[in-house]
Amino acid sequence: MELHTIEFHDMTAAQAMSLSGPQDRNLRQMNEMLGCEITFRDGKVYVKGDEASFQCAKLALAALNEIAETAIANGEKNVLVVSSGGIINTIIPLLGGEGAELKNASVTMLYYNNGEFTLGVVGDMSYADRGAELR
Repeated sequence: MELHTIEFHDMTAAQAMSLSGPQDRNLRQMNEMLGCEITFRDGKVYVKGDEASFQCAKLALAALNEIAETAIANGEKNVLVVSSGGIINTIIPLLGGEGAELKNASVTMLYYNNGEFTLGVVGDMSYADRGAELR
């Protein structure tokens, strides 16, 4: 297995700890899902695994961090991100949740406050269900 490095220049220790979870629980879940080994040290994320696992972890972590920081810098309070269920399921374990079977058009909510992400609702279909009722 090859060792890759992702560097987050603006990631604080609190952010890294938030992504890692208590006693690295989130990291262990992500490691199992992606079939790789992920560690955080000195503002860097180290991914030990094949190229595909590395690219998936890199994209998910970088995008989540960039979206949150950009929104804060622009004074935004709410941000809509549209993604595939695979990427969302990659992020959920990082925030202490468990992977779920996400249906098309489902809504998963993440909250970002003081440099930390928390997981809200996962796979909510109430919006789609309500739309189907209106047809």
